[in-house]
Amino acid sequence: MNKTKIISIVAMAIVLFFVIFSLIKGKEQPKVQEQPQKQEEAVQSEDDSVDEKPVKIPDKKVTPTVEKDETKKDNTAKDEMEAPVDQPTEPDFEAEFVKKYGKEQVDQARITVTKTMAIWMLDETNEAEWQPYATEHFYKKAIKDIQLSQDDKKRDISNLEIFATEPKNENEMRFVIFADWQLLDGVKTVSTQRKMYYADLVKLNEKWLVNEIEGLDRVFSDK
Repeated sequence: MNKTKIISIVAMAIVLFFVIFSLIKGKEQPKVQEQPQKQEEAVQSEDDSVDEKPVKIPDKKVTPTVEKDETKKDNTAKDEMEAPVDQPTEPDFEAEFVKKYGKEQVDQARITVTKTMAIWMLDETNEAEWQPYATEHFYKKAIKDIQLSQDDKKRDISNLEIFATEPKNENEMRFVIFADWQLLDGVKTVSTQRKMYYADLVKLNEKWLVNEIEGLDRVFSDK
């Protein structure tokens, strides 16, 4: 074997050695590099699991004591407002009159008030019409007021409500009167009015007579 051939064989062997060495080294190199990557992924996975693990937040303690107390106070105040308040009841003067004078006399007094108001509404100036129902003191004054009004307007009474009330003096009766009427000019209604009066009655010769009606003077002046 000549020298040149020997050198060629040696060179090829060296090249083959380096090729084999490179292949072996190339196969081993990824293994070395994959290990840290796997470790890094493992660490990252652990980090992710740590991040993904729900963190338990301590429950916030609610102390509704003050709020309950305020609500309780509000409810108490509301109950106090809604609770019926004991108020003094007004005496039943009708019953008191009946007990003192008897039902028949109270009914007669009520009729007397009604008749007196009707006579006044008709602008009656005849004393004979007043005498069965009013004292002389009162009907003379009422007739005088009617005459001083000096107009041709008439009143047509539509409703009278009469209730017993507290008397001004002992041994008297008093009634409150709610009167509704139309003020007429001929057949034409000028106005509709509602007013309140007080009638005082005294007993003379076993009969109850109207001795005063408070409020008539204002009505005469408005007429």
